[in-house]
Amino acid sequence: MASKNNYFVQRYGKLIHIYDPIFRANFWYQTVKDFSKATALLKKQGFNYEFKINNNGGFTVYETQGCEVCVMWTKGKDSDIVHECSHATHFVLSKAGIKLNEETDEIYSYYVAFLFKTIKGVKTNGTGK
Repeated sequence: MASKNNYFVQRYGKLIHIYDPIFRANFWYQTVKDFSKATALLKKQGFNYEFKINNNGGFTVYETQGCEVCVMWTKGKDSDIVHECSHATHFVLSKAGIKLNEETDEIYSYYVAFLFKTIKGVKTNGTGK
């Protein structure tokens, strides 16, 4: 029986919540075109963050209720999304004790692809493919 593996992605309009059960990582991603609306939408989810208007994207980590939550935003350009996914990947895998080197570069690449494809709406099978 085929499984959809969509259990870890929730979309709220332009706001996307991604939960990775393997590394127990929570991500919120948002495409930012109107910075005041983007800030208001994040505040509705409990994050008190003011977007910087001159940034093409960003990545930050919040601790809330004993949980770390990764928040990413871009203006929607693919190269900026990949850039922020790289920051998120480094944070999650480093925290798990997986340092980037020749032996681990494949998992880093798969994780960046997993986040990017999820954000772009491409269905994944949980491995980033």
